[in-house]
Amino acid sequence: MICFDREDKRFYFRSAAIILKDNKLLLNKLEQEELWYLPGGRNEFFEFSTNTLEREMKEELNELVEVERLLWVSEAFFRHEDMRYHKLTFYYKANIINDSSYVFDNDEFFTIEEDNKIIFKWFDIDDLKNENVYPPFLKNRMHDLPVAIEHIMHDDSQLELK
Repeated sequence: MICFDREDKRFYFRSAAIILKDNKLLLNKLEQEELWYLPGGRNEFFEFSTNTLEREMKEELNELVEVERLLWVSEAFFRHEDMRYHKLTFYYKANIINDSSYVFDNDEFFTIEEDNKIIFKWFDIDDLKNENVYPPFLKNRMHDLPVAIEHIMHDDSQLELK
């Protein structure tokens, strides 16, 4: 995966999926964490970001996705525990190809990947402002998805994520 450390700094490149149903957004988190984020994962060397998303959705959800279009490119700086992060993320509108009853008929469900329990949950877009969601721009941007690719820069490196 494209992730490397230099002393107390970490860079990584990630692709994430915006998957919607009935005014709800699919988010996930590791069981032991409090922060909800978009499904996806870290890119591998020489892997197109759309292929990363397809691979990650197959690994995490056992589902095939159709990557519709790129919405946002984000550069984010933040602190977490003893590390300073520099994260580059491509956010894609994506659709699950099959009408998966496991994904679509449950408000909350989980999968296991490499001994980690990943909890998935559908969140009403109108209620995102009350949730612990990362990145924070999602809380305000899900009602009005961009028609052209937007570049988002976010620096909360002075804050520590819990």
